[in-house]
Amino acid sequence: RVVNSLKPNLLASCLFENAPITAQQRELELARADYFKKFIELSKKEQEYPTADDSLRSALVNEYRLLTKEETDILIDFIKKHPDYYVSLFWFCYDVTNRIISRPDSALALFKRLDPKLQQLPEAQTVLQRITNKIALTQNKTLPEFSIPDTSGNLIAPAKYRNKYLLIDFWASWC
Repeated sequence: RVVNSLKPNLLASCLFENAPITAQQRELELARADYFKKFIELSKKEQEYPTADDSLRSALVNEYRLLTKEETDILIDFIKKHPDYYVSLFWFCYDVTNRIISRPDSALALFKRLDPKLQQLPEAQTVLQRITNKIALTQNKTLPEFSIPDTSGNLIAPAKYRNKYLLIDFWASWC
């Protein structure tokens, strides 16, 4: 029998009664219970002021930012406490990484805390590649070697512009 989650999400659609992953998700939901209450209160507060002035709107946006940070901290703490839970890997891959990818070293450190068996799963390897790519492309790092064709079909390699400023603009006609 499929069971519901406190908050609809991807994982909720695959939770089954008496399954270990369901118990893990419920444990996480308990850890996030106060966050959910605050989020509902803030949503109600926002609905009370549909035409709020800029200062009130700014205050609400700031409250949402703080609440998002609080939720991120809860998820990170949960992952640290339960590195062997598949639910920890799930939330790391599909939520936490997106929130902390601007700090790829922190994301990598958290990834390394996951159980080695979980780290070997395909979804974990995909996220690990994303993190390592982000680390490789951070500011003050050397651009990886590659070449791409210009509009005339001639290959351009950033290596021949080494020690010069280089602007690379990737775009597509459908954007």
